[in-house]
Amino acid sequence: MKNEDFMLKMKEIANNDFGTINYAIYDAILKHTNEIANMSLEQFAKLCYTSKPSILKFCYKIGLSGYSELKFIIKNNIDAKESFNKELTVVKEFKEIDKFRLKYTNLNKKYLDLLLENYDQANDKIQTLVEKIINADVVYIFCANLAYYASKNFLQKVRWLKKNIILENDINLIESYITQMPKNSVTIIISLSGLNPHMLQISNWLGSEQYSFAISGNDGKLIKQTTDYLSIPEIENELWDNYSLRAQYVANFFDFLFVQIEKQFTLVK
Repeated sequence: MKNEDFMLKMKEIANNDFGTINYAIYDAILKHTNEIANMSLEQFAKLCYTSKPSILKFCYKIGLSGYSELKFIIKNNIDAKESFNKELTVVKEFKEIDKFRLKYTNLNKKYLDLLLENYDQANDKIQTLVEKIINADVVYIFCANLAYYASKNFLQKVRWLKKNIILENDINLIESYITQMPKNSVTIIISLSGLNPHMLQISNWLGSEQYSFAISGNDGKLIKQTTDYLSIPEIENELWDNYSLRAQYVANFFDFLFVQIEKQFTLVK
């Protein structure tokens, strides 16, 4: 497994599985990174206050073949250890609530300022996206986790315009949609991290003739595989290992986009 895929899976557990056995295992890995390499499966299960089958299920969930591969990644990859410390450790500012709130508020404002700036700079791309959506037979939005919920309001608003729009986060259903997409369709792919392997896979499935628009963090493969894109700034990493501000960035983008779509849609009709 590639480092970035491993870290992405760990982040997903950190963000979505709080209070579960998987989170307890994640937390133990975070706190005992240097010790795990010398632990047996039984020892590690005891450390996590869980069973050996639960450890194995955790490994399978994040795409590993088993506990041995987990130990291999942690033991033999220095970069992975550094990533644990830099990316997965929650900042100490949580202990100072006022300081956290101030930084959170400032970053939230900064995200809105950056959205305004990026939206204006991408004016031609946005205009093309608006026209494509207005004229499309079907609009597809493919995403997962927080991005999925950040897109729901846009979905409902576009349906008010009597447009056929589909929001989906299940990879199997997405694959079935792609196999029967009409030529005159628009696909929006969202990855808050820019590293979601499913979103990268989806962009590969789309043909070069199919218009696609990525909303993506981490200017990487996803934006290179779609027709156009809007980048999501990663300044939230200065605060914590979470994606709530980035999800708000997506929701705000969709608000801007809808107002533009509605105005032009009314003129067309």
